[in-house]
Amino acid sequence: MPRKQTTSKTSDETFGERPARLRMAAGFTQRDLARMLGISQRRVAYYELQEEHPFTKLIPALVDALGVSADELL
Repeated sequence: MPRKQTTSKTSDETFGERPARLRMAAGFTQRDLARMLGISQRRVAYYELQEEHPFTKLIPALVDALGVSADELL
């Protein structure tokens, strides 16, 4: 079972690092999260590697899947 990690933001954390950290803290793989969001695993990887935000319409689903607030995610 994955070890629970902290979900608090760090000041030097990029946007891409944040959903990756939150995803791992929730115990999901990129593939798991992609299935929950209805997108490809490649798209999840892209968001985690880039500093660009996902499409606005994905934010509510991402927040629900990760069990965090939009403020925490963004």
